[in-house]
Amino acid sequence: DDAIDRCERFLSIFESEGCRMVQLTCRQHDVYAANSQFLTHLIGRTLGETGLSLRKTPIDTKGFESVLRLVETTCDDSFDLFYGLYRYNTHSKSTLLCLRKALADLELRLIDLDLQAEAMTAGGSTSKTSQQLPSSRNIDNADDKQHEQAGVWRNVQTAPTTPNNAVD
Repeated sequence: DDAIDRCERFLSIFESEGCRMVQLTCRQHDVYAANSQFLTHLIGRTLGETGLSLRKTPIDTKGFESVLRLVETTCDDSFDLFYGLYRYNTHSKSTLLCLRKALADLELRLIDLDLQAEAMTAGGSTSKTSQQLPSSRNIDNADDKQHEQAGVWRNVQTAPTTPNNAVD
């Protein structure tokens, strides 16, 4: 009884400050945290460390303003917090792998479109069958030299969607 009462008093501190209490299993919490908190910090820190001069411009969109706020808020937090989100949540590793795979897939799609545009310009043909273009699904059959010059990642692991990073 005393332990339950102490727990209720502890939780009431957060409720009195306006926090909404959500009942979750430990697993649900960790998956949600990996796919929200860790992902947010990962994207913000990644953009903050790109070496790009990310700052306000006269032509900013609302989306870019949000990006700037994301970079600012996540990079203002300690690296220890970011590392803790990674280290102590096993689902964060799956989130990182999913993001890595998605970025590689997007890069391949862009390269494919470039190759299609170059083929159309060089050959004047709009038919994909007249010139075989690499598939973003199978980099091994693509023009390796072209992809190496474009800096495409190789051997990107895919993260499982279940059971590690799916919520029951």
